[in-house]
Amino acid sequence: MDKQEMDIQAFFKKIPDFRRNEGKRYPLDAMLTIIVIGVMNGYTKYREIARLAKRHEQTLIEAFALKNGVPSHVTIREIILKTDFEQVLLQFNLWAQSCVILNDELPNEQTDTPSAVINIDGKSIRASLQDYSSSYQDFVCFAHVYAAEQGVVIQTANYQNKEESEIPFVQALIEKLKLNNALLTLDALHTQKKQLMQS
Repeated sequence: MDKQEMDIQAFFKKIPDFRRNEGKRYPLDAMLTIIVIGVMNGYTKYREIARLAKRHEQTLIEAFALKNGVPSHVTIREIILKTDFEQVLLQFNLWAQSCVILNDELPNEQTDTPSAVINIDGKSIRASLQDYSSSYQDFVCFAHVYAAEQGVVIQTANYQNKEESEIPFVQALIEKLKLNNALLTLDALHTQKKQLMQS
């Protein structure tokens, strides 16, 4: 695979920039890449990401051809709050999938073993919980698709608990993957007879 095809910045270039042309100090694709680097290293707060960028300022300046140094936490906050999250998630998923070659994608692959071992798991985000004392609690959930042999998350998606349940959401996610002869591992929640008959 071509190195450029695996470059996450190339995928982020496809995301529309919400800012006006005048006054832009940093390219959006470079900003999003720096933010993702921070998050993937465990830094989820604006100031933490900014401090990480500052520690590696020279490397980032050279990598992204930055003319104004690295962004401050104020700039990082604006990018996170105003960029279309669905677009970021879409391009991140496409990039993640481009980095993994599953067995069913290899030419002339002849094997009786599963083409891939895929783990799918849903998690709720505690900080998003609303109406915690009610039986109609609402919170944001994420489902992650993990390629076990490669050790890489190849897709992630979110849904609102009040609007959709995990079972149909994961079923739709599996359909999008278009895998052949793959072994899927999921929570017992997904082993209902009705669901199995539909599969």
